[in-house]
Amino acid sequence: MGRKPIHLTMTSKKTGGRQALWEAMSAQEGLFSASAIAVTCGVPSRTVQTYLEALVASGHVAKEGSGAFKIAKFTGVEAPRVRSDGTVVTQGLGREQMWRTLRGRGLGEFDFRELALMASTEAVPVTEAYANDYCIRLLKAGYLLISVKSRPGKAARYRFNPAMNTGPKPPMIQRTSMVFDQNRREIVWPKVEDLGDD
Repeated sequence: MGRKPIHLTMTSKKTGGRQALWEAMSAQEGLFSASAIAVTCGVPSRTVQTYLEALVASGHVAKEGSGAFKIAKFTGVEAPRVRSDGTVVTQGLGREQMWRTLRGRGLGEFDFRELALMASTEAVPVTEAYANDYCIRLLKAGYLLISVKSRPGKAARYRFNPAMNTGPKPPMIQRTSMVFDQNRREIVWPKVEDLGDD
């Protein structure tokens, strides 16, 4: 059975999954246990233990004695996406890098090629095609504003819309081309009232 679309699993205002576990762990000032995180998040201890093992393998969490853990490498509010052996899942990182770049101060005007260049890292390069598609979707959803319209041989130039700086998590593009805001936990394009009953 395929995974449900994100907008069907994340419309609740309550954070869930590994994100909830990471937030609970990050909120601890000192040591914590798997059972304490399980109680805080309302999930089985084994679920927490499985994620902790991956985080220990990746170096994000350190094991301190019997059953105690602590954050060893805080990489931001986004839950680290790591496999059981500690290797990083890179899917979606390009989108996160573009979103961080867009939210960065002093970006000014840009086109999709410039965004791809600014958002790329050695570990996770962002292709121009990916950046172009993301810009088009974000423009439709209101995150970007047009500064200069495209014309033959010249790409459109954009500005980030500060009114749509909704938080650290990047807007997600669904397979259906819907744009889902992870911070607001809602579909921002197309507008729900535009979807109709067809």
